[in-house]
Amino acid sequence: MLNKILGFFGITRLMIPSEVKEKLEQVLVGFKIEFINEEAYLNGSRYLMAHSKNSTTGIEGFVKISNNKALVDNLGKEVNSITMANSIGVPTTKFFQSTTNLFDTTYFYHREWLPEDNNNVFITNLTTLEGFEEKHLNLATEMIAKYAGFEVQPNKVAPEFTYCDIKKHWASSYSQMWKGNKNKGNTGLEGKMKRVLSTLDVNLAKNISKVAYPILEEFRDNFNDEITNVNTSYYFVHNDCTPRNFYYKLGTNSAIYIDLEFSCLTQYKIMAMTTDIANFYGRLTAKPELQTKFLEILYNKLDLPQEKKKLFLSHAVTVASLSLPRVPTKGSVDAENKKLDLMLVNAYLSNIDFIKTL
Repeated sequence: MLNKILGFFGITRLMIPSEVKEKLEQVLVGFKIEFINEEAYLNGSRYLMAHSKNSTTGIEGFVKISNNKALVDNLGKEVNSITMANSIGVPTTKFFQSTTNLFDTTYFYHREWLPEDNNNVFITNLTTLEGFEEKHLNLATEMIAKYAGFEVQPNKVAPEFTYCDIKKHWASSYSQMWKGNKNKGNTGLEGKMKRVLSTLDVNLAKNISKVAYPILEEFRDNFNDEITNVNTSYYFVHNDCTPRNFYYKLGTNSAIYIDLEFSCLTQYKIMAMTTDIANFYGRLTAKPELQTKFLEILYNKLDLPQEKKKLFLSHAVTVASLSLPRVPTKGSVDAENKKLDLMLVNAYLSNIDFIKTL
């Protein structure tokens, strides 16, 4: 009855887990299926997910299933991005079976199982960063330092890889960083900065403005070649680089990227680096001591000329602190997120000063 009602309103019908399980076990010969979020799915979770195990070989897998067109498209993007990452040498998970039709409009993919135990960890809550400690930060920072803007030679790329004109994205989202504009201050990054600053105490906003705007200008001047010149090589950008999008293998002191559906290759290294580093820094807000530790570790590992490192980090912190906070045009921001946004902005001046000491 529920599916008939959903169908009447043009909403994707809920998959019946028992039907999906029966069909999966027919398709994935030798694997037994156990759903890991059946209740959550029936209560509105986006995907139906399962653990698979082959009793003969001992191989374990993870199955992600959907019959929602947009989400099925996302499954395909995730498979393509992970396949690309494996091809270019960026550490991530491995696939057993790419996006495959199960029945009707229902699709799934099947990849290796990533167990969660004392030595293998997911971080799931960005609001509190529960369980995220310096040992996790060290592993993630090692990855970011090496793979944010990781160079891929032209002979290593393939047509089926995912490409993004990240400069076009930045030009539309942060237009003031790359060119003059007669509406300066009302569009792009500086427009978002104005909206964020308008929510703050007047004196704090003035003090931040005195620091932030000169950093943007100095970055434009000193990184002009990196911003304007198109390279023949391509560079990897995760595009959703947060503490929860790593799988931490504490037993082997290593980590891999997960959730790569937004990942792509771009021809602008400095923008790829800034995108991932600014995003990761901004998502460390719940644990301020780890924000400064992240900056300290990264400073020593950045693949940049020594004289440009502090400016690059100051710019990344500016982008994160004054573009990531949610300033609603409609509705409201929940109290927990508002608290984190204020913490992120309030840490701005002290962390800019911290960078100067590196």
